[in-house]
This record gives sequence, structure tokens and C-alpha cells, in this order.
Amino acid sequence: MEKRHIGGRAWVVFALGAASHYAVMFNRVAAGQMFPQLMAEFNTTGVGVAALSSIYYYTYSVMQVPSGALADTLGPRRLLSSGLMIGGLAWLLFASARTLALASLARLIAGFGLAGIFLGLLKSIELWFPARKYGTLTGLSTFFGNLGVATAMFPFVILVNSIGWRASSYVVGGFTILLAALAWLLVRDEGPNYTELKKPGLVQILKTSFGGLVEVLRKKGSLPPFFGFMLVFGGLMTFTGLWGVPFMMQVHGITQSAAGSLMMLTTAGGALAAVLVGWLTDRSGKPRIMFCLLAGMQAMAWLIILWTIGRPGDKAAIAALCFAMVAMGVSNSSFLPAFVVMRKANRPEVSSLAQGLNNASGFIGAIVMQAAVSAVMDYGWGGAYFTEGVRFYSAAVYKNGFMLCLAAMALAVACGLLMPKDIRG
Repeated sequence: MEKRHIGGRAWVVFALGAASHYAVMFNRVAAGQMFPQLMAEFNTTGVGVAALSSIYYYTYSVMQVPSGALADTLGPRRLLSSGLMIGGLAWLLFASARTLALASLARLIAGFGLAGIFLGLLKSIELWFPARKYGTLTGLSTFFGNLGVATAMFPFVILVNSIGWRASSYVVGGFTILLAALAWLLVRDEGPNYTELKKPGLVQILKTSFGGLVEVLRKKGSLPPFFGFMLVFGGLMTFTGLWGVPFMMQVHGITQSAAGSLMMLTTAGGALAAVLVGWLTDRSGKPRIMFCLLAGMQAMAWLIILWTIGRPGDKAAIAALCFAMVAMGVSNSSFLPAFVVMRKANRPEVSSLAQGLNNASGFIGAIVMQAAVSAVMDYGWGGAYFTEGVRFYSAAVYKNGFMLCLAAMALAVACGLLMPKDIRG
């Protein structure tokens, strides 16, 4: 079976899944790109708009395990098409919202609907392709996801400035609904690795989710990739999603717009690395080595960042920061070997549920590590303000907070060392 020809239908299914993941990643960051328009429209504060953007993650993360169970029972066709339809309708509701509460509800619904798309994509790869292609195709999917992020940050911003945020949101909603229709028409579950799927009711889905979750957590091989990816993604999001821009502004004197542009280097690093890391993981059959190298790369990035603290504004330090941000983005590809290990550690009947748990671990890591580093930062705050209402943190305080992230990477490498030495096929 491993040497079989991969037919055109398999690539059609993959293309629809990859396009769906593109839409999900676009959706993740698109609301944040309309920050000034939304603030003016709803007469709210920056905190209000930030909450509107981030509320998407609440249902998205909570739904990871149930979505995994749905992928294992209902199959990718139903999961992709229904999820995209819900996401598209949520965009239409968002576009028509006249209050911040209704707009927030729309984002919450979008997170609920789109939570299972990536897991549906992984299930379709499992059903239609040989196991030796799993890491490569997952990496290629990640590349398309990063394209979605880039589209939201550049072309979508131009569209919003040209026709307004409401009209732009209607366009996105219409595109997502069209993608849902294509997924229903073209995606099929009956690939070469297909086994008859059960059609459970709600109670059975809940039982499957709970029972499968217990089974996965009891598997010794599930814990190293779970905790390893949790730490690596948590470190990445602590810098790129919270403290990176303030650090560059307050320690190195970089403007906010320039700091935001430099942060795009993490996206570029992640996009370029994903396909290569996936291919190398499949080719080598050694996910443990791949994971440790990637976690070690983020540890190196934190060491470089800590080194620059003693050289504020220095050109060499800024150049080193750029390299560190690329390395940060590359380290995000650690989820590829982690997912390979998680998939092989569990039965095919609960493989998507296991991947959902692994996917959720990243969000757990982001929440925990951002909170922990923020607590360290606030504990060391000296009472000064950078601008009105914005706290100023000294270089020493940033050093203390970032040392916590460096320690987390050491633990991530330790988790990697507990993974199996070889996984092939």
C-alpha cells in the first residue's frame, strides 16, 4: 500500500483541505487588521477591540477535542463543509453587526465552526495518502495557512481601506460559504485507508470525546508531544503575540510600526520551514531529533534576545533580533514531528481526537506562559509609564521574564528526548 500511485482525487481532496486551512488562518488574524475601523465603529477602547479579536480562540480551543472526535466519526467531508458554512455565516453576521456584543458573538461562532477544519484536513490526509507522506503534506498545509495569515496582513488591509470593513467582511463571508459548497461537492471520505464511519448522535459524540480523551492521555507516548509542543508554542506566542513589540519599543527604541513589520519575520520563517521540516520528518523517520532541533532553535532565539538586552539600539543587536525572530518562526514547525508522534502513539480510531488534543496544547501553552511571564513583568514594574496608561518595564525586568521562556525551552527539549527514536510509515 505504501508504494501505491496517488490518484487525482486524493490531490483534489487535499487541495480543498489546504484551501480551508488557508481560510481558517486568514480568519484568525483578519479581525485584528481592522483595529482602527472597529474601534471607531463601535466607539470602544483598544482593550475592547482586542477582546473582540481574541474571543475567537475561546471556542476554537475548547472545541479541539470534540472536533477530533467528529473527524474520526463523521469524516472530513462533513466536518470541512459544515465548519466552513458556520464560519462563513458568522462573517456575514459580523459584517452586519451594529453592536460590539453582536460582533463578539459572531467571532465566537466563527471559532466554534472553524475549530475542526485543520483536524478534518489531517484526517483527509490520513484517509487518502500513505503514512510516509503525512509529515510532508501537513507541512505543505501549514505553508498555505501562513499564506492565509499574510493575505490578512497585506491584501485584506488594502481591501478594507478601499471598500470599508463591512463590505470586506461580506466578501470574506461569501468566499468562505463558496468554499464550504466546494468541500461538500468534491471532498470524499472513502480514500484507500477508509474504514466504515459510525454516524453517532450527540450523546455518542460526547462519550467518544470523553472516552477517547482518557485513552489518549493514558498513552505514555502521548504526553511528550503534548507538553513539548505546549512549551514551544507558548514561548512563541509570548514573544510574537504579547511582549515582543513592547520589548523592541521600550528596550531598543524601535517604533511600533517598525516592530510590527519585524514581527512578520516569524511568519516568513514559519512558512519557509514548514514544508522542509515535514519532508525531513517523513524522510528521516526521526521525529525526536527534529523536535529537539526545533525546540533548541527557539532556545537559541531566546539566548540571542537576552544578549541584545545589554545592547539597546545597537545595529548588530537589531540584526541579531531579526535572526532570532526568523528562528522563532521556524521553531513553530515543531508541531509537525509532535503530530507525527501523537498519531503513531494512538489507534487510528482516535487519531484525530489525539491531534485535537495536541493542537489544543499549543493554546494552553500560550495562555499559561503569557500569564506567567506577565506576572514576572508586573512584579518587577517600577511604577513608570512609557506613554499614558502604558507601563514601562526596564531591561532587567524583560530579562527576568524572558529567562522563564528560556527555561521552558529546556523543558521542551527534555520532552523531545522522551519521544520514540524512530517512526517510519
